[in-house]
Amino acid sequence: METPCTSNCHRVFKSVKKFVTMLNDFFTFYYSAIDTSPLSNYVMHPFWNQVVKLVPKWLAPNLLTFTGFLLTSVNAILLAVYDYNFSASSDLDQTTLPVPRWVWLVCAINHFLAHTLGKIGA
Repeated sequence: METPCTSNCHRVFKSVKKFVTMLNDFFTFYYSAIDTSPLSNYVMHPFWNQVVKLVPKWLAPNLLTFTGFLLTSVNAILLAVYDYNFSASSDLDQTTLPVPRWVWLVCAINHFLAHTLGKIGA
């Protein structure tokens, strides 16, 4: 008959062994994504290839990606200001005014620019 210590030690040993295996898999993981969609291949990649020619070579790619992040943050702030409770389009709350159309336009432009800057910065 096993004592509680040996059975618990066995469980702990199995957990540690599993953790070490997962950690090894984490460090040997290689990410590779292949984008084969027609929209990406025939529209977006040629667009990004032309846009990247407009960016000065001295500009750091991380700065482009960070600028895209800031544009996304501006979207979040704008939507938080104009629709703090996320209830502007709800029928339940009649006191909240709808979000102005220009906010949606700015969010759409910022979103597009953020994706473009993130892609050409990569």
